[in-house]
Amino acid sequence: MSSAGVVGLGVMGAAVGRRLSHVLDGPVLGVEPQAARCQAWESMTRRKAVGSVSEAGHLDAWFVAVRSGSQVQAVVSSILELGGRSVIYVLTTLSKSEAEALGKGGERPLAWPVGVSGGETAALRGRLVAAVPDLLPDEAAIFLKATVASYLVPVGGLAQVAVAKALVNCMIAYQFRALERLVAVGGELDVAPRAILELIQLGSAGSGALRAVFEYDADLAGSHDSALAGLLGAVPPSGVGPALDSVRRRARAQW
Repeated sequence: MSSAGVVGLGVMGAAVGRRLSHVLDGPVLGVEPQAARCQAWESMTRRKAVGSVSEAGHLDAWFVAVRSGSQVQAVVSSILELGGRSVIYVLTTLSKSEAEALGKGGERPLAWPVGVSGGETAALRGRLVAAVPDLLPDEAAIFLKATVASYLVPVGGLAQVAVAKALVNCMIAYQFRALERLVAVGGELDVAPRAILELIQLGSAGSGALRAVFEYDADLAGSHDSALAGLLGAVPPSGVGPALDSVRRRARAQW
């Protein structure tokens, strides 16, 4: 595969696109209805961006990074209408039912859910870690590892990818709450919040994971139908063990 498209040029989509534009010799096309994001894409990648999938031609691979799972099915359908046999990777966080819907296209899923972890920095470096279905074809797996991912974790079926990603996001939510608590405690002890954040960010805890916490919180704030939204209330500040136990109970009840 030598050509690719990215649908959704937010933080993750733009980072994936920038990585693809560096490692692929063929066309890399951005798709985004917001003109400002298209302009930013073209400035960063020197590659073309269009407003809708229908304006694109056939490409070997597509990465779908739209805001919500409810948008994914329409995007996938639009890509399939272009013809050809593209490999479609869905990076958007999905619910169990949304992931399962991708498998109702016959012998082969319409698209492959991929639960990526690592945030913008890992995407730019091609170092994402990804939860993938056990049945992901070898060619599709090889392309992921040659472009944006450094490690793939087979987790079962399409639905299990969605569940694994939601649980990872819950851990990130827990980390964010812990960070909030650290800042609050520091304030009670007359340590400036800015100093605490600088120590964490620049010290041993400073990593792509910390940046991902802030990216995740910003994404959650603007998304009302995220698969994680129903689980977030299950993450108490009392500790990671109780948090994960509570998440598991909620996940069983919801899914």
